[in-house]
Amino acid sequence: MKFLRLTNLIPCLVLGSLLLFTAATASTGEELSLSVDPLHVGGWTMAVLEGAGPQQNVIFLYSRDGNDSFQYSELLTLSLTPPITKVAFAQTNWAGTAMALIPVGPSIATIGTQIWGQAIVLDDDGLWKTSPVTTEIIQP
Repeated sequence: MKFLRLTNLIPCLVLGSLLLFTAATASTGEELSLSVDPLHVGGWTMAVLEGAGPQQNVIFLYSRDGNDSFQYSELLTLSLTPPITKVAFAQTNWAGTAMALIPVGPSIATIGTQIWGQAIVLDDDGLWKTSPVTTEIIQP
């Protein structure tokens, strides 16, 4: 059998272990993490959520009024102070990462304004999970 040659077997073993490792890390239930690039007046920022499951829906939110516990619904408590603005919707990829390109428009584009951001994920059980809050200050 040609397939059992050592030169053919090593790549197959490597590919098999990569597939097993990828499947294991995608379903480990890691903690969510949110990172946001610096905010510049009139520019765009990239928000990245990591640690969710594959193919899950994500909503990116922000507040200009702080981070405090806010009971949005019976099943969802946010760590943002109202008013809370939804700025982007996304779906996670196979690795549980979602990205959104968000404009820094005139409504929030005052230099020195502090912005608190959070993302929420609808998991496979129909429950909402919240990311930690991230803070940025609008720069020129």
